[in-house]
Amino acid sequence: MNVGARIRSIRVENGLSQEDLAAKAGINRTYLSQLENSKSSPTLEVLERIARAMDTAAATLISDPQTAREPEPHYEAESSEMIYSGLQEFLDDERTQLLMSPSSGEIQLLKGIRFLDRFQPSKQFFIDALFDYRRNKSSDESNSE
Repeated sequence: MNVGARIRSIRVENGLSQEDLAAKAGINRTYLSQLENSKSSPTLEVLERIARAMDTAAATLISDPQTAREPEPHYEAESSEMIYSGLQEFLDDERTQLLMSPSSGEIQLLKGIRFLDRFQPSKQFFIDALFDYRRNKSSDESNSE
């Protein structure tokens, strides 16, 4: 099941119309329809807003718990949480940490990213994802002012 289908499924389970969910998530209903019909792909920030509006975790929208095949953990963190080697490299690099200063919330968001099969995202993927998240977050904040 893809992201759009997961959003629709959880929305319907929660008894929400597209209009209700779009309003709660602060997005356009037409955009939500495009997401649900796989005509558009959401950013991490939009996924987070949709998940929050439906009182669920963003990771729930990314993978179907019944069919997802998680890669075997490459690294064991405290509380048995799986971390991709690229993310671990990102977290271990002092220079990257000093330059980017990720907040604990941003690190949790990056840790919540999951892929099917054995895809191993690189350190650069997580840097780009954090930049994209911040760019979208700052544009949303400036639009709300």
